[in-house]
Parts: sequence; C-alpha cells; structure tokens
Amino acid sequence: MIFTEQNLETFFKEKFPIVERPEDPKVNIEIAKYCLSFEIIKKATSPDWIYNYLRNSDKTDKYLFRFEKDSDSIESKKHRARLFLFAEMLYNLQYVSGIQRVFSEFGKEDFESLYIELEFAKYIYRAGINFWFNTPKGDKGSDYDIAIELNGENCAGEIKTKLESNEYSPKKIIQTIKDSKKQLPKKIQNFIFIKIPESWAEEEHQIKKLVEEVKKYIDKSSRVLTIVLLWNKWIIHEEGDYFLALITQEIKNKHSILNNGMFRDILFEYATSRGEEEPWFDLLKYVKMKVLSNPSNNG
Repeated sequence: MIFTEQNLETFFKEKFPIVERPEDPKVNIEIAKYCLSFEIIKKATSPDWIYNYLRNSDKTDKYLFRFEKDSDSIESKKHRARLFLFAEMLYNLQYVSGIQRVFSEFGKEDFESLYIELEFAKYIYRAGINFWFNTPKGDKGSDYDIAIELNGENCAGEIKTKLESNEYSPKKIIQTIKDSKKQLPKKIQNFIFIKIPESWAEEEHQIKKLVEEVKKYIDKSSRVLTIVLLWNKWIIHEEGDYFLALITQEIKNKHSILNNGMFRDILFEYATSRGEEEPWFDLLKYVKMKVLSNPSNNG
C-alpha cells in the first residue's frame, strides 16, 4: 500500500506547513502540491531513488527537469508539473494488479520509459477498462507490458517510448511497431502504445505524416486492434497557471475482429458508451479544496 485517503488527510493536518508561508492561495497550492508529491513518491520508491532522481541534478535534468531557485522559471514549472503527475499516477494506480513489477523497476530501468508506462496505464484506467500489469516471463510473445480486457476478450498491450532526445523519424515508428509485435501474443488481439517526443508534435504535418505511415502498416495486420500515439503538451499561461496536457491519436485497425464499428476511439469511447463516472481521483482538485478551505492557508 502506498497512500490512502487517510494519509492525505493526515498530510494536511500534520505535515503541510502552516506557518511562514506567503498570504497567496496560488503559492500555497504550489507548496502543497510539491510537498504532497514527495510524500507519495517516498512511499513507492527508496531514499536512494529520491536522492538520485530528485536531488541529483545530473539525473533530474534528463526527464523530471531541474528544480531551480527561481520558482517561476519554465524548468521549475515543468519539474513540479511532471513530479505532481507522477505522484497522482502512483496514488491512482497503486491497487492495479501487477503494479509491484513497475515499482520494483524504479532505479533499475530507464525512468522515462517507466513513467510513460504509467501514463498509458492512466489513459486506460480513465477509460474504465479492466487491465493489469504483466510480469515478463522471458519468452517471445509473453513479454508484453499490460493485459487488457475489452468486450470480454483478453488483449495484450506493448508500450514503447521514443525518448525526447530522438530525432523525428516516421520510419523508426514503424520499426518500433514491428519490434512490439514480436513481444505480443499471436492468437489474441493486441494494442501498441507509443509515446513520441514533444518536439515531434510541434508541427501538424509531422503528426499527419506519422499517422499516415502507421495506417499503411496497421492495415496489413489482423491481430493489432489499435495503435495509440501519445505526447505531452505544456500549457503555460501568462498569469502563471500551467499544466501538462496529454494528447492522443488513436489509429484503429479496420481488419481487427474486435473493431466492429461501435467505437470511434476504442478506449475513451468505450468508457463514454457505458455512461460511467470517470474513476480517476483528481489530486489537484483535492489539493486546491484542502488549501482554500483552510483560512490559515489562504490569508
């Protein structure tokens, strides 16, 4: 167990500082977000991990960005946003079957790839679809990342990451898809999720070219149900508000036996069609509520 609602309540009653803070609600919310992020992350990692990835700038710069003394700098805002999202994902996904496999890889595997695995898990979780993290067995066709239950059918999902340092290349995306298929079972329907660098999505024509190439490839396969491209977009307003948006582009396979035309975008549309409330716990909304409802926190 990582963190419970009671732990959240305890944090705001006992650990969130109530003195020597500026009388500014926005600043207090930022302080609460940052402190709470550390509280949650500490439960899922280790002191060494905290030091190496959050205290040591050499590693922090690679994906979580650098925490700078200037709290209004772009780097600091990106650092806080990504850190808070990481904590929110840990909180929401802590009870998903197989999550311990992901926790055990912190500090052993490339952090960016593990972070992206959680981002795609968030994407599926928010759709209200039953899934679990797979434990690789070392055999071809069984080393996929997640298992998904859709319309009563068990599907497998492979998650790939094109690192932020990778140069734009539609051909490399196709090679990534081919590599993914080798890790997926042959007798069931499969998902392939690919996180692309933010820079690849800056120009609309680049995304359009990627989608065109993926469509050409996916139409040749009958066992890949859908391929999802995902990327982040930083939204930073002049008044100081900022957030990390998650953008997706789903390319469905018209030849898949499960794609019967019922859904426009299989994962999100599936949740919408069931008419259920979104299960994701909005940690930011909770933090704002706790800070603003306490007179000592808002001046």
